[in-house]
Amino acid sequence: SSDKVAIAQARVNLCQQAMDGFSEIIKNVVETEKRNIVQSMTDTFREITNNPQLYTGLDLDEKYRIQIKLLGHKLKPAWEIGPSSGQSAMIAFAFIAALNKRSHSEAPVVIDSPTGKLDPIHRRNIIKYWPKFTRRTGGSGQVFVLYQPDELNEKQFNDMVADHVSHHYRGIRKQ
Repeated sequence: SSDKVAIAQARVNLCQQAMDGFSEIIKNVVETEKRNIVQSMTDTFREITNNPQLYTGLDLDEKYRIQIKLLGHKLKPAWEIGPSSGQSAMIAFAFIAALNKRSHSEAPVVIDSPTGKLDPIHRRNIIKYWPKFTRRTGGSGQVFVLYQPDELNEKQFNDMVADHVSHHYRGIRKQ
C-alpha cells in the first residue's frame, strides 16, 4: 500500500513538474509576443505619425494598455497624455496593424472611415500604409476600406493605392 502511495505521489510530482514547465513556456511565449507586438506597433506608429521625432515609442503595460514615450520623457499612459484625435487614431491603427501582423492566421481587415478626422499628413501616411496592412511574408491579405468621398480623392487613390486594389466599388445613396 505504501508503494502505491509512493508511485501515486511520484506521478503527481511529475504532473506538477510538467504543468510548471508548460506555464513557464506559455509565460515566455506571451512575453516574447508582447515585445514583438510593441516593436511592430512602434515601427508602424513612427511610420504613420506626423511627428516621429517627438514620439519615440509605444509600449503596453501589464494590463495591455497603450503607453506613449515622448522625446525626453518617461513612458506615460496614453490617457494621461491626451493625444489629439488624429494621434489617437494613429496609435489605434498602429496597434491593430501590429496585432494583425503578429497573428498566426490571416483574415480580411475592414477599415471604416479611417481618415475622417485626420490632418493632411496623417491622412497621406495612413493611405500610403494601407497596402502594407495585411502583407506578410508570402501573404496577400485583404483589406476592405470603407471611406467617404472627402477622405480619399481620385489623385490619392491613383497615386497611392490603385496598384494594390483588385476591386473598387462606389456606393451611391438613393434619394
